[in-house]
Amino acid sequence: MASPQYDYQHQLERKAANSRLETLGPIPCRRCGQPVHCDAQRHLNRDGRKFELGHGVAHINNGDGSDKQPEHAYCNEAAGGRLARARQRAARATRDWGDTPSTGPRRVVLLVGPPGAGKTRAARTSGLHTYDDDDTTTLEQLANDPDARVVVIRSAPSSDERASLVDQIQATHVYLVDAPDHVIAARLKARGRAHMVAVARWRAAFDDDDDVAPFTGWEPVLRETRATREWP
Repeated sequence: MASPQYDYQHQLERKAANSRLETLGPIPCRRCGQPVHCDAQRHLNRDGRKFELGHGVAHINNGDGSDKQPEHAYCNEAAGGRLARARQRAARATRDWGDTPSTGPRRVVLLVGPPGAGKTRAARTSGLHTYDDDDTTTLEQLANDPDARVVVIRSAPSSDERASLVDQIQATHVYLVDAPDHVIAARLKARGRAHMVAVARWRAAFDDDDDVAPFTGWEPVLRETRATREWP
């Protein structure tokens, strides 16, 4: 059975909303304030995707759907992710984590950086399990695991993306892995990916408003003891 907020009636309402956008033009997204365009002009949306008919008050918070309106897909998904993480934090706040095992204190390390910077290579030298961009594991599971000792690899050029990931996985450490462009270009060429377009896009989107620390090695991370880190 389909979820009530995504049944046939919802599809009809979305179709009607798209017709209104076609006739009357774009409206501001209530999440970000930027214009939301009809499907035929989705390339003008901030995420280049078709809009979603979002709820102001989420269904799981007893919303009745009366406040549905077009939102960017990215914005709607981000709002849903924030709600899910808030519920997870509430659940974690009531959980007794107990002691960590003899393998050591919890370590969930987030490595970010452009393609070809060496994130995977760095992760493999940690001795910890690695989750990369191709791993389909639900990362939220890590947030609920008091014994997690893993490295998560993502590009995450913006501080907002990094903050979202830290919240999602309850990361204990975040580091930036980078390299000079000529080094990255050589690595990408060796992988049969000689172009630098993705790297240029990453650099254009990068900000260090969170003062993300450069990765210098694993010794500072792995030598820490539970006494130096409160969890949760």
